[in-house]
Amino acid sequence: CSKSKRDILYFEELKNDKKDGLTASIGKNLNNEEIQLNLLDTPHLLVAGSTGSGKSCILNNIITSLVRKYDENYFRSILIDIKQVEFSQFRNIKQLATPIITDTEKAIDILNKMCQIMQNRYSILSTNNCRNIEEYNKQTDDKLCYYLIVVDELADLFIQAPDIEQILCRLAQLGRAAGIHLILATQRPDRETITGRLKVNIPSRLALTVSSVYDSRIILDTTGAEKLTGKGDFILKMSNGEMTRGQGALIKDINKLLEV
Repeated sequence: CSKSKRDILYFEELKNDKKDGLTASIGKNLNNEEIQLNLLDTPHLLVAGSTGSGKSCILNNIITSLVRKYDENYFRSILIDIKQVEFSQFRNIKQLATPIITDTEKAIDILNKMCQIMQNRYSILSTNNCRNIEEYNKQTDDKLCYYLIVVDELADLFIQAPDIEQILCRLAQLGRAAGIHLILATQRPDRETITGRLKVNIPSRLALTVSSVYDSRIILDTTGAEKLTGKGDFILKMSNGEMTRGQGALIKDINKLLEV
């Protein structure tokens, strides 16, 4: 990842073997070390980058690595793809909680249902004197699964349903303890899409190459993303402010990898 794109990093090169928590493989850093994201520690993530930056590559890495490591009793996914072009390769995975959502009204409906599931889980946690899903699952055989909601092209969703930001912010505020996690992605890193409310509730962000310093500051609160080389070259900013430069992996045969 320190070279010009140079050396293409393939998904198969990643170890992809840690099964603790809810850990996704993203790529490698400048020291050729694997970058993994544990959603129990980093419950939500904003992903932004211009066309051709490698956003699809990053989302594919995250979803594929989770599918390969966790079965449907442990982890379920909800994929929202209003453009209908991004997630078709995942349509047959066992971990889908619902068919891939390509309709705005259905997206609103499922997000509201996830809010209801979240509230129900809080009642269960309270009844059992547990602070979060991890504590609850350790003391019962009736375990709760983790949910990952992935939204591709957040900007289009906001244009068609502006009120959806409020639902996403509620899930971001309270979802972690209930085992509900968000990854929100967009090609348009403007203030109408990456709003102040979302940034407060989702402090961890992954920036791919963007067209301007202005866009970089919206995503990362600093410059740098405008100098990335594209095709999966990224900067990951964690909630503590720590930033890591990395290269996303390229999946050559995703269908083969999904045969688990």
